Amino acid sequence: MRNGLLARLAGRRLGISRFANALWAGGAIALFISVGAGSPRPALAADPLEVVKLVLSEREVSAGGQQILQVTMRGLGSRPTRAGLRVDIRDERDNRVGPGIDRVVQVGAGGEQREFFRFDAPNRFGRFTVRVEVFAPDFKSRLLAGAPVFYAPFQVGSIPEPGLAAKPRPGEKPEPGRPAMKAGPPTFAPPRGLSFEKPDLVWENVDIQPMALLVGEPLTIKADLRNVGGDIARGIDIKADYFNTRTPANLISISKSTVPVLAPGDKVAMEFEAKFPEDSPLGDYKVQLVIDPANRVAETNKENNVVVSEVPIRLSLIKLVFPEPGYYFEQTGLFLFRWDSRRFDEFKVQVGTDPAFTTADTYFDIPQGDKWTKDREIVPLEGELPDMALGLMEKGRTNQLYWRVVGRSTALGVQSVSQSSVFSIRKMAGKPGEGSMEPAAKAPARPPAAQKDRVEAPKNVEPPAKPSDEAKPREVAPKP
Repeated sequence: MRNGLLARLAGRRLGISRFANALWAGGAIALFISVGAGSPRPALAADPLEVVKLVLSEREVSAGGQQILQVTMRGLGSRPTRAGLRVDIRDERDNRVGPGIDRVVQVGAGGEQREFFRFDAPNRFGRFTVRVEVFAPDFKSRLLAGAPVFYAPFQVGSIPEPGLAAKPRPGEKPEPGRPAMKAGPPTFAPPRGLSFEKPDLVWENVDIQPMALLVGEPLTIKADLRNVGGDIARGIDIKADYFNTRTPANLISISKSTVPVLAPGDKVAMEFEAKFPEDSPLGDYKVQLVIDPANRVAETNKENNVVVSEVPIRLSLIKLVFPEPGYYFEQTGLFLFRWDSRRFDEFKVQVGTDPAFTTADTYFDIPQGDKWTKDREIVPLEGELPDMALGLMEKGRTNQLYWRVVGRSTALGVQSVSQSSVFSIRKMAGKPGEGSMEPAAKAPARPPAAQKDRVEAPKNVEPPAKPSDEAKPREVAPKP
C-alpha cells in the first residue's frame, strides 16, 4: 500500500499556526501549513477563497517520473474570484528545483474548483515538497491574509518517511548509503466532517471492428477509460475477454493490463487485439471489458465497471461484405454481391425468399448449374436480378429477399455456407419512363421450379441467422 498512499492537505479552516506539520498514520495524509506570525485562527471572512486540500498522485515516485497535483479550492465570497496559483518543488533545504508553474484560475462563489498540475519529479534521490502559494491574478501580491504557504511532501526513490522505516531484522545490516531513520512526529487523525471524494471509473467510446470476421482475422477493440469522479485513482487493473453467446460463462482472455494513475476528468485511450483460433466454434461472440476486477479501487459507483458489447460479432468461414443487412437495390440499378473467405477458393451466391434456404423452389444460384466463380464478388445477369428475384418475391408475397454464399475448397473437397442476410429491391413505379404509381405492367419472369444442378448447402456447418419477422429492410450506403 506504500505507493497507494496520498499526501493530502486540509485547508486553512483546520487551524493555521506559524509552522505545523502532522503525519497521518501510514502516510495517508501529510499536513504542512506555514503562515506569517500570529496565533492559530480560522480563515478570515475577508478571504475570497480557501485552499481545501492538496492531493499528490504518488507518495513515492521514480526519478523523472510524472507527478500529478490536485489543488481543491472553495470560494468564500459572493462573486467569482480570480487568483494566481504558483506551484514549485523544493528540496530538503527549501531550494527551488526546476521551473515553477504559474496559473490564473477562477473559483465560483460558494463552489469548489479543482486544478490539476502535471510535472516531472527531480532526477535525483531524496525527499521533496510541492509548494503552493495563492496570489492576485498579476502575481504581484498575496491574495490571502497571513500569506499562507501550502505543502505536500513526496520522495524520489524508496526512502521510508520518518517513523515509518521497517525495523531491521536481527543481524541485518542497513543498506549502504541509506540514511538512518529518526522517529517521526505524532500521528494525525483528520477532523470530523472532512471527507475526500472518490474516483469513478467508466468506459466510453467503445468501438469494435469488424463486426463480422473470418477465422484468423484480428479483432480490434478500442475504448476510453475515464475517471468521472472527484479523486485520483491508482493501480487500475483492466481485463478484456470475449465469449461465444452460446456459452457466456466461458470467458476467453484477450488482455490484462494496469493503468498506473488516472486523475479526475482524465481519460486513457486503450486498444486490444484478439485472434480467434482455427478451432474456434463458428457463430456469434461478444466482448466484455472490466475495470478493477479484483475490486481494489474504492469508487463512488462500482456498477458501471463492466461493459459488454450489445451487437454480436459474427465469426464465420465466409464473410458477407455487400449488400449490408436491410440494403435496398433499385430495380433499374446495379446489382452487386461481395464477400470474403480465407479457406475457400470457389463460390456461388444463393438468392431466395426463405432465410433458411430449405425449399428448392424458393431460391436460385449465381452462377447457375455446375459453374462456380473464383472471384469474391459477382454482378448477376439481368435475367437473374432483378427478374428472377422479383418473381420469387411475387410468388412468396413478400417484399424482402435473402442471400448467402456457398464456398468450396478444390484442394480439400469441402464446402461451407455463410449465414443469410436480408436485402430488398425497390420496384419501379409504372411503366418505364412514366410517372404512374401503379405497379409495372410487365410481370417479372419466374425462376424455374427447381434447378437440376442446384448446389445443396452442407448441413450443420454454419447455421443461418434467424431474422425477425418484424424486421424491415433499411437503406444504407455500401461500404467501399
